[in-house]
Amino acid sequence: MAKQPGAMDFCLIEGLSEDTLVENLKQRFAADAIYTYIGNVVVACNPYKKIDSLYTQQQIMQYRGANYFEVSPHIYSLADSAYGSMISSGRDQVVIISGESGSGKTEASKIFMKYVAAVSASTEKVDHIKDQLLNSNPCLEAFGNAKTTRNDNSSRFGKYMDIQFDYKGVPQGGRITTYLLEKSRVVQPADGERSFHIFYQLLRSEDQSLLQKLKLTSNISDYEYLSKSNCDTVPGVDDKVEFANVLNALKTIGISPKAQDALFDGIAAILHLGNVKFERDQVVECADPSSNEKYEEGSKISTPDAVLKIASCLGISAEKLTKALTKRSIQDKHKKQNITVPLTTEQASHTRDALAKALYGRLFGYLVSQINALIGSKDKTQSRRSVMGVLDIYGFEIMSKNSFEQFLINYCNEKLQQLFIQLTLKGEQEEYAKEPICELIEGKPRGVLALLDEQCNMPGDVTDKTFLDKLDSQITQNKFYDSRVKSRNDKALAANPAAFLVKHYAGDVLYQVDGFVEKNKDFLFRDVLYLINESSKSEFVEIFPETARDDVMKRPESLGNQFKSSMGSLIENLMTKNPYYIRCLKPNGEKKGDVFDEELVRHQCRYLGLQESVRVRRAGFSYRTTFTKFLDRYKMLGGRDTWPTYKGDVKEGIIKMMDGLGFIESKDYQLGLTKVFVKNPKTLLSLEERRNAHKDILATKISARYKAYIACKKYKRTRQLVIRLQANVRRTQYRRRFVAMILGIKLLNRVGRGYLVRKWYRHAKMAMPKYAAPTIQRVFRHYMYRKYFLNARDACIKAGKEWRTMKWPKIAQNRKSKIAVELMKTIYCRVMAKSYRKSLTAEQTEALAWKASASDFLSKKATYGSTLPIKFVPDHIELGGKKVKWTVPQSETLLSAIPAVKHHRHNASKAVERYLVLTDTQIYSLEGSTSKESIQLTNISGASLSLLRDGFFALHVRGEARGDVLYRSDEYAIEFVSRIIAALKAKKRVMKISVDNKLQINIPKNSNTQTINVEFKAVPNTPTPTIQAKGSNNFIITTQ
Repeated sequence: MAKQPGAMDFCLIEGLSEDTLVENLKQRFAADAIYTYIGNVVVACNPYKKIDSLYTQQQIMQYRGANYFEVSPHIYSLADSAYGSMISSGRDQVVIISGESGSGKTEASKIFMKYVAAVSASTEKVDHIKDQLLNSNPCLEAFGNAKTTRNDNSSRFGKYMDIQFDYKGVPQGGRITTYLLEKSRVVQPADGERSFHIFYQLLRSEDQSLLQKLKLTSNISDYEYLSKSNCDTVPGVDDKVEFANVLNALKTIGISPKAQDALFDGIAAILHLGNVKFERDQVVECADPSSNEKYEEGSKISTPDAVLKIASCLGISAEKLTKALTKRSIQDKHKKQNITVPLTTEQASHTRDALAKALYGRLFGYLVSQINALIGSKDKTQSRRSVMGVLDIYGFEIMSKNSFEQFLINYCNEKLQQLFIQLTLKGEQEEYAKEPICELIEGKPRGVLALLDEQCNMPGDVTDKTFLDKLDSQITQNKFYDSRVKSRNDKALAANPAAFLVKHYAGDVLYQVDGFVEKNKDFLFRDVLYLINESSKSEFVEIFPETARDDVMKRPESLGNQFKSSMGSLIENLMTKNPYYIRCLKPNGEKKGDVFDEELVRHQCRYLGLQESVRVRRAGFSYRTTFTKFLDRYKMLGGRDTWPTYKGDVKEGIIKMMDGLGFIESKDYQLGLTKVFVKNPKTLLSLEERRNAHKDILATKISARYKAYIACKKYKRTRQLVIRLQANVRRTQYRRRFVAMILGIKLLNRVGRGYLVRKWYRHAKMAMPKYAAPTIQRVFRHYMYRKYFLNARDACIKAGKEWRTMKWPKIAQNRKSKIAVELMKTIYCRVMAKSYRKSLTAEQTEALAWKASASDFLSKKATYGSTLPIKFVPDHIELGGKKVKWTVPQSETLLSAIPAVKHHRHNASKAVERYLVLTDTQIYSLEGSTSKESIQLTNISGASLSLLRDGFFALHVRGEARGDVLYRSDEYAIEFVSRIIAALKAKKRVMKISVDNKLQINIPKNSNTQTINVEFKAVPNTPTPTIQAKGSNNFIITTQ
């Protein structure tokens, strides 16, 4: 996680106050860090600009299963916590999004749903359900959102969505509940605002055939309901593109083409209704024939074309529609017949607007019911199903002119604030209970809504003024109510005598009572209801099902009472779920990016109770998480006890880690059954600082390892390239050799063909009579050669195993025959040698291999060949017997024992008989059964022998006080020296062998080295070698 500007959690702020809260928000807002925690509450500040880096797929994966402090504050983190809690505990969850209008609540709900859809399981069926749930948002926004002075995409209805999951956390479906659609916006949008988005999107559609079918034009000013607000665009929004998105969303959800046609027919009918004009009519007679009364004033429609268009869209009679808009039927219970009463132009206009509002409200309800039917879970076999609720409801509103809609919206926000305090701010719960703000609105019998219903139900002429008088007479004692009657000196109230003031938690709001009574009645003449029910289009019959007149005669439930009941059901539903909160803030009132209005934000922080939320969070434990997540995050601080992996008990690992830190006392944290609770924010901040410092060290190590990996990878790559280069070079070389071989073969072919031609020529020439003698000679020679080879074959067969001493037959020698005979002899010897080797046993093979290896050093010796047939045996003197009773020490292994003669170092002509015993570590010189001297085997550096047939050999010794030694063993010299060579080779020592007729013997003399030169001379017929001295340092040995 990157370093955070300010504190990522308000609980970490030192010196908590409104100023520090606002300053922290300002720092984070300036750095585009728009989310901040208060424990598990997310405070979101609307940036009024796109920050795409916060909402990438990579970001979603980063927050999936992440620990609280591993990632920056985000709605994704809250969503992951809610989703994980739902799966692990099976308890229903709800996310309550609150804040002022324009603070970003709708966007927050979409971000939340996007995350849940992304991290939940994915199959083709599940992906379709996700697409349906996500695409419900653009549909409902088009029909339920509008541009206001405070928000370009303000929700003008409340929405609660239940997303249903199975026990694995896989979405199964959902259900949407809506509250208090602002229908009055259809007929009277405020100046500078727009009606609902769908009107403008439809008129700016690229589908001209659809507009022609609906008898619409693309000119917004052609429609009275839209043109009166003097605003028809939203900065940065293309209505044409948005309409295409809405059509795609309707298709994705699965709304049928007939249902879509009904929606657009209804929208077009409303637009045409706005263009219906009325004018005064002449005297109209009463429709009751028994009555003599006449009505002097009536109304008639001056724009019949608009009526025809409406009738076409709704599938009803234009004549009946005209009658329903200009007259009304009153049922006389006594006479049991209907009385038709004309409507004045003002009453007709009210009827027209009431129809437009009712039609739009029912179209919106029809759309929601269609969506619910399609996104609802179809699997009825699930035994356990969890629900994730998302409440996105209108924010607190204080307009320049506040009417009945703002009154109900702010009442809803009071109820949600009450719920928040009840579930979260335990310290304020009792105090809020003593402040009966909700009782002022919903209490019976003296609440505002109860008194309004009472006025609406009273017979006679009831006006908004009588309603205000009723309030002044009944609830002036409530401290949260004020009016001109109660506070005569208040200038604001004095300027608005037809208004009353309510002191909400978010501020004082002045409500104009104009329209309260009429809007609460939400009444539409039954003539209109019956008329639309007679539509030829079945969808409108479904939208307006009123047919039983007795039911219609019943007094409809007031709008205020309906809303109160729905609020009660909503709060009751929310109380059964585990709540999570997203508190949205507006940084400024101008909807501008990078503008932070401190006073506006301070006001919102105050009435949202953020400071109290921080205090409540701090009063307990400011941070809590599971053992595993805590240890995984901070185990690097525990040294080798916990890093890099800890496989023991997790709780014990946390104790070891915290004890090893030294700066955290046991009172600063507590270990529960499954979670760690940290009391002081400073403690957590210290842990984070230590962790960040340690991360730098780990980063250095990782960097080093990575560089090593890169270097190794580069080396392997280079090596691979070198091998490939070598292969290419070899390929080129082989190719060149192959080409050369082909050229050689061609050359050989040419030479061969030339040879054959010349040979043919010679044969042809020799066929001539004068050349007969050479032919005869050649044939005779061939005969003699054949005879020789046959005799040689017989001799080879006869020789058998004596092939080494076989006598070859004689042949007349010439150059060609000599080469052929020598080649034949070589081949024969090789074949017989191979056959001989195959017949040898393993022991014989080893002995022969030993003698063959000895040939590498001793083959120059004249007697080497004679030793080949002799079997080398370790003991030639019967050690331990009667003759030589001396035995080899137990720790050593006998390698060779031979009789020999030792010559004096200074006078080689003097000699004594000795027995030489070679073990794996020593060479012993024995006189009888007594060891006269021994030589460490590893001290022998070399040996020297002559080229002649004598048995002399000198051992060159390093490190011995007596120096080199000269021995003679005519039979076993070669065997003994080869044994020494093999023993040193087993010890990985190399022995230098010199075979020459001149050798030197080095002996120490008076701390110096004296060199004795020995020269060998070959004299035939000298069976016994003779030694002759020439001076003190030179000897000549005469032998065969």
